Parts: sequence; structure tokens; C-alpha cells
Amino acid sequence: MTVAEAPAERPTGWREVDDGARRQRRRRRRIVVGLAVAEAPRLLRQPLVLAGLLLSIVLFWRETGGASPVLQRDSVYVAKSLLPLAVATLFALNLLGLRDRRLGTEELLAAMPHDDRTRWTAWTAVTAVPALLGAAATAAFTVVLVLRGSVGAPAWSELSVGLVLVWLSGLAGLALARWLPSVVAPVALVVLAAVATFQLNGDGTSRSRWLQPFVDFSTKADAIELARRPTVLHGAALAGIAVALGCLLAVRRRRPRQVAAAVSLAGAVAAGGLQLRPASQADIARARRFALGAPGTQRCASRGQVRACLYPGYVGWSGDYLAAASEVLAGAPSTGPAGRFTIYQRPPRLPVDAYPPRVLVAVDDALYRDAHEDSARVGMVKATGSGERDLYFRSAVGMWAAGLPPAPQPGKRLFTTEGDAEGMQPPVVMCSAPDSRPVIGLWLAAKDHPATAKALADLARRATASAGTTAVWLIVAGGVYVEPGQAQAATRLARLPESRVKAVLRGRWAQVRAGRLSVDALARAVGLVLPRQSEPRAAPPSITGPTPPCP
Repeated sequence: MTVAEAPAERPTGWREVDDGARRQRRRRRRIVVGLAVAEAPRLLRQPLVLAGLLLSIVLFWRETGGASPVLQRDSVYVAKSLLPLAVATLFALNLLGLRDRRLGTEELLAAMPHDDRTRWTAWTAVTAVPALLGAAATAAFTVVLVLRGSVGAPAWSELSVGLVLVWLSGLAGLALARWLPSVVAPVALVVLAAVATFQLNGDGTSRSRWLQPFVDFSTKADAIELARRPTVLHGAALAGIAVALGCLLAVRRRRPRQVAAAVSLAGAVAAGGLQLRPASQADIARARRFALGAPGTQRCASRGQVRACLYPGYVGWSGDYLAAASEVLAGAPSTGPAGRFTIYQRPPRLPVDAYPPRVLVAVDDALYRDAHEDSARVGMVKATGSGERDLYFRSAVGMWAAGLPPAPQPGKRLFTTEGDAEGMQPPVVMCSAPDSRPVIGLWLAAKDHPATAKALADLARRATASAGTTAVWLIVAGGVYVEPGQAQAATRLARLPESRVKAVLRGRWAQVRAGRLSVDALARAVGLVLPRQSEPRAAPPSITGPTPPCP
């Protein structure tokens, strides 16, 4: 063997040195795990964390307790409910990082076998505890929604944003304690975040609102968000910031620490930039197609003459809608008009400056009234125990059965509120009918349905008492303005035996649908005494022109 082929000799004791380094790393890992295990229960018992969890429960109930649950929509509210826990985690971890300074034990801890970096690594690991607590709360909130009879499936990207926010808040609290060691720092950060949220949100249409820590549903751009929300990119940006902070706090070696933090921040900036990019024409076209309920974007189900088309997150409500509409139509003395009564779900508007489509989230549980080819768009909200909402939907079905428009018709806009420039909500017009058709339509809606009957009676009473004011025109059924006298007649008609009313209508149904049966004639036929009504006005004050007669 030549000298060149001989193996290079290593320094004496190299094995002992290597073994010593490995033992030191194992010892350091044991210390980190031990410190993290010791701190985790203390953090869970921290009053700030418990208060944050309690406030999260209260916020969850406030956000989701008033409407029928839809998992896809309510996933955003579940994530939002973790905001109090995130703020509490920020302060709790900041106090943990400042504990040595507050207690005056810095010199004592400096004499310990482990160094300062070991403690910060353990505290960084502890930030996973509030995130796990948030995950447990998220699971519990989702179970509550399921037990309440929710429909659809959770939007996992939306749920994950809340968890990432809790984790990021803990890391931010530690980072402030390490580099800005003052109890004022987390307060300033919360105030700054609140001000930035207010400024960035603006009117709800600006793309800059996605720079907020949490992005709620927009009240102005709900159509585009119904089609897509860039939540995946938003969560990725938050996670990138969190990973960067974690690397700076926990990684021991300077060069790997800097490289990992830089890569994470670069990913966060890239994700943030993508979610802020202007919407292309293709993006807007896809969102418009989705918002208008184009074929393939909504799932339809039929029962008899009724067809209900809802967004994927809401298809579980189809049976309720079909049953309610079929119940109203079944009360008509003969078969309804030719054709099919169709229900579509749609948002109210689509702004031009839209967000790029990313993740499907159905956000709106309202069905807005509009004309759609030869089918009727009907206003309807699926909610528990809301008589007026039931009346709104059932009366639209009843008006259709009685031969009246179930929704506003296309035409020159008469309302003072202008429509969208993009044509997402075309101009519509309401009509009026002085004959008995509105009475019959309301009767079909209210009979055998106590909640609707009570809502109708309340509206009729308020409208009659407010004669001469704008409140007289608050009764809108389908595409029809209903006079207070007609609403009163329908209320009294609903109290009569259904068989008596049906017997009268059966022989006069053709007259009713043709608009040739007056309210007085109907009242005499069923033996109903009506109070004398004042002359109806030609148009409500909120209308800029005369109310046209219904066809």
C-alpha cells in the first residue's frame, strides 16, 4: 500500500470528541423537552389563556347562533372565534418570555448548565400548546354546528387560518419579549393590528384587506368571495411568518437560522403577493358565472312543480325549500300555472375589482329576488324560527300560484338605489294588483303555518297603524306591493276554515288568476266582513315613478 492509498489518520481522541458532542446534543434535547413539558400545564392554567378561551366560546355563539348552520360558511366564523384566544396567547407568551426579567432571576439562570438559547427553544415549542387548544376548540365548535343540523362540509382552509393565528400570536409574544422586552410592546402590537385592520378593510372591496391577520366576509364584495376566497394563500403567508419567527427563536446556529428565516419570509411575501394581485378578466368571468348560478355551479333538485338550485355548501337545504314550496302550492284549489317554480341562490353583486378565485366558500344564505329567463327567482332565507322570513318565501310561492309575479320583474329601475354597473343585479320593478290575487297569495302562504300567519298579522297591523307613512309599503310579497287592506283581508281569511275558502275558490279559480275577482267579492263569498279602507296611494315614497299594474 502506497502512502497515497493509506487512510488519513484522524487526530487522537476524535471519537471521544464526537461522542461528547452527541451526548451534549442529547442532553440539550432532554432539557428542552423537560422545560416544555413543565411549562405546558402552567400555560394552560394561565388566567389570560382561560379568559381568551371563554371569550372565544362567546364569540362563536354570537357569530353562529342566529342562523341555520352551514359548515362551509360557518368555518370562517369558527376561525374568527379564535381571535380572543390568539390575543390572550400573545400576552401569555410575552409574560412567559419576560418572567426571568420580572422575577430578577436572570443571573441565577445564567449559572445553570444549559444556556439561554435552550430556554428560548423550549418556550418556542410551548407555543404549540395554545394552537392545540385552539384545534380542540375548533373541533368542539364544528361538532356543535353538526349537532345543530348543519349542512355541507367544513372549509378546512378557513379553519386552519384560526389555528395559524393562535400559533403566530404565541411566537410574536415571545419575539417581543426577546427583542423588545417591555409589557407595553404586546399592547402596542394589538392596537397597531386593530388600526391596520380598520384601515385595510375600508369599504370591504379593496384587495389590501387581505393584509389583515384575519379577513372576515366582505359586506360589499360578497359575490366574488362567494365564488372564491384566497384563504389558502392567506394561511400560507401567516404560516411563513410564524416559521420565520420560530427559526429565529429556536435554531441555535446563526447561518442556518438566518437562511431558514429568510426562506420562510420569502414564501410569506410570495403568498401575500399572489393573494393581492388584481383579478384578471378570466377571474372575473369565472366569478360572474358562479354568482349568476350558471349551469354546473349550483346543484338542483326537483319535487313536482318546484325546482331548487343551491350552491354546493347549501344543497342540504334543498329538501326544506322543496317541502315548503310544495306545501304552499298544494293548498291551491287546482293545479298551479303551467311550468315550473324555480328557486336560485345568488349573491347581490359582483364588483369589478374582484379578488382572484382560489377556494370555494359559499357565504350567503339569502336567495335574492330577480328575473331569470322564464323561471322565478325568489327571496328566501333558511333560518330557524323566523316568521317574517318564512312569510317572505311562502308568499312568493303563493303569488306565483295565484297568477302574480313571484319576484320583481326586469325593467327600468324605479327604486332610488341604483343597481350594479356590471349588471349583476339588473333593474327590477314591483307591481301592484287591486284585485283579490294578493289576498289569495298571502292566504296560501299563511294557512296552516302559525309562524307565517303571525308574521303576516303583525305586518298588517303595523302597516295599517302607519297609514300615510313609508311603513305602509313595507309589505312586499314576491314581486308585488300589497296594500294594508289586502294584508288585513288575508290575515282574516287565514283564520277561517280552509275547507270553506277552498270551496269558494274552486268555482272561481279562473276568475282569481285572471284578476277579475275583487277583494270585496271574495269577502262576501266566504262570509268575511272587512273594515273600510282608505284610498291606496299610487306609489310608495321610495319609488321615483308610478307602480305599474301586475299583468
